[in-house]
Amino acid sequence: MPDTGAYLLVGAIAAAVTFATTPVIAAIARRVGWVVEPEAERHVHKVATPDVGGIAMFIGFVVAFLVAREMDTFASLFRSGDSEPRGVLIAATLMFLVGFVDDIYERFLKVADKKKQVYDEDLEIIMREATDTMPETWPL
Repeated sequence: MPDTGAYLLVGAIAAAVTFATTPVIAAIARRVGWVVEPEAERHVHKVATPDVGGIAMFIGFVVAFLVAREMDTFASLFRSGDSEPRGVLIAATLMFLVGFVDDIYERFLKVADKKKQVYDEDLEIIMREATDTMPETWPL
């Protein structure tokens, strides 16, 4: 059974990776246009704010998960054939994907507002635009 220190270490790794990747994801989001413009009184921010912070959190989770998998302290959990870690990873991935699609959905609504009918090609263009506009290398 893992001790509290092992859990704290894995949590610290998740926090550190999330903290380190957040500025990179924010820069990518600004470059690609995955931002929320302040348009109503309910928005706290005065400038456009990236709305895909879940990507950095998911990366932090996956890295911490993989580190825990390699730690001897958690060997009984990962190597015993227990399906709980796999279930946690699948659930986290599904939550991430739902959140990501929700963020992209706002782009879909903007297209839908301009057109009377939305076709499969429109969805393909939205998704292609979201992925193709990312450069091969990122200046830091």
